[in-house]
Amino acid sequence: MKNVLYLCLLLPCCVNAQASSQQEPIRPAFSQSFDRGNWQFTARGGYLRGILFRNRINAQLNAGYFVADKLLLGVSGLYTREWFGKAGYQTLGAGPMVHWQITRTRVSPFVELSYQFERRTLTSPGVTRQEPGLQRSALFMPGLSIGLSPALRAELSYGFQYNVRTLSDGFSSRRYKGYYIHPQFGLSYTVARKRG
Repeated sequence: MKNVLYLCLLLPCCVNAQASSQQEPIRPAFSQSFDRGNWQFTARGGYLRGILFRNRINAQLNAGYFVADKLLLGVSGLYTREWFGKAGYQTLGAGPMVHWQITRTRVSPFVELSYQFERRTLTSPGVTRQEPGLQRSALFMPGLSIGLSPALRAELSYGFQYNVRTLSDGFSSRRYKGYYIHPQFGLSYTVARKRG
């Protein structure tokens, strides 16, 4: 009788252990932020000393989809303004972007590459002139992503931008290549796919 009682107590434990061993292991919520099928939206900005003028700000908006775990493809928009007093220029650009999150941890490094097609407008007192045609630039950005919650992350990044521009005075034109660097701080928000 005592043996039957032991069997009755052990049988449910064995069944539960077998069922739980067949289930997928539970992962920490932060590690699911970069799963395939998720969407991520990012806003970044920064300020530094300008190259042509004294002040330079930039703001960047990204939207992308994780086509594989940790690999996001999307579009990026970049606004840049450089000025001193009332003189300066502003640039508005957009283009494709690829973003790779290196780890799945709460503090995770990343690298990002985008290619921008840009319009640049020069301003000075009484004069506003838009440069002809579309300008181009490539932006390489390593950074660090810090999880504030499973959906919301803070970002610190450092951008290296390479520009190719055609400058014209109305009579002649010449190509100009420029290099810019800009530190940025941002926030990213992840919309997770529904899990069955």
